Amino acid sequence: MIGALIGDIVGSVYEFDNIKTKNFLLLSPNSHFTDDSVMTLAVAEIMQKGYVSNGKKIVNTFRKWGRNFINAGYGELFIHWLLSDNPQPYGSYGNGAAMRVSPVAWYADSVGEVKEYARAVTQVTHNHPEGLKGAEVTAMCVYYARIGRSKEFIRKYAEQYYDLNFDYEQLRKNYFHVEESCQNTVPVAIYCFLISDSFEDCLRSAVSIGGDCDTTSAIAGAISEAYYKKINRELIVSALSRLPAAKNGCDAQEVIYNYASRKKFLCKPAIKLNYDTLSGIDISKINAIKLAQPGAMGEPGEIYIISGKGENVFKYHGNICNFIKKGESVDQKLYNKIKEWLGLMSLSFVEVYMGYGNFLYIRKNLSYEFNEATKDMDLSQIYTHYRGIIWRLLQ
Repeated sequence: MIGALIGDIVGSVYEFDNIKTKNFLLLSPNSHFTDDSVMTLAVAEIMQKGYVSNGKKIVNTFRKWGRNFINAGYGELFIHWLLSDNPQPYGSYGNGAAMRVSPVAWYADSVGEVKEYARAVTQVTHNHPEGLKGAEVTAMCVYYARIGRSKEFIRKYAEQYYDLNFDYEQLRKNYFHVEESCQNTVPVAIYCFLISDSFEDCLRSAVSIGGDCDTTSAIAGAISEAYYKKINRELIVSALSRLPAAKNGCDAQEVIYNYASRKKFLCKPAIKLNYDTLSGIDISKINAIKLAQPGAMGEPGEIYIISGKGENVFKYHGNICNFIKKGESVDQKLYNKIKEWLGLMSLSFVEVYMGYGNFLYIRKNLSYEFNEATKDMDLSQIYTHYRGIIWRLLQ
């Protein structure tokens, strides 16, 4: 998400004054946020507040941010949607669907979630098949980059939907601000990421190609942030200082802080469960344990523990099936320890059945909010979303 914000701000001054060289100042005194940044922040807030399953709250969040920063450079149809008394999807395949979608890839825990979330935050405006596709492919590229997939893997995935067979110099020569569509922008942005060798190089490629370069840079920047992991701190500080001040419940800095916390949690690897690591966990700090029976759907025998709060949330992962097969070994001791825990937790934890042999044990003081967050979900949706919901409750 940070990459999308920086990409937008870097490209802002060149959108209608294209510069056909990579040798340019990334941030000038006139560099500024546009609608790309505002709507990206809105999507991030939707994810952070758990609104993604509620179409009305998605619409209201977009309208809140859009109306508070009404001069950010929205298209005519989107302006009409923002100001309408009865906003409805308007069949758009504009690149606005893809420019704002990147936060969903940081709040999803599976391919299925990425696709579900991307569709949810897109269909309220851009319900044309090309708009939905552009958002999904962008979100999936960010997700695959986030979880460590190679550029070749991402290329092969994206080529199922778009032709990426570009020649960079020809593209730069012939690409101009003509059609702001997903099908015109998304493949070019992905291509700029694929040919880059750093986050900064990706932005320089995206801007120097021309066209709607703040949006191209926002999309390419979102993917490259997830792939390259690190961005120059001075560039981050200078770019994000240009975001709008808090206004009527729209606080960019708060959204970014929450995102940074989520990113830190995701980038922190799960601790592998063995008897020693399990014995070192303070049971009073455990907030949830997911336990799958050996024949369960999903990952049979999975154990997933979430402990701590705020920035000190830890996750532990293991599999009971491995322990049972090894008989009376150290792993069997671990299995016995977990059974002992489940007995102790019966007084302070609530059992939630997630279907097909999957159980969640959640601390009682979190159970009300968890139930409220999942009351409109079926069992499969609870299974899909439980980790993100629990993480949100612990912030």
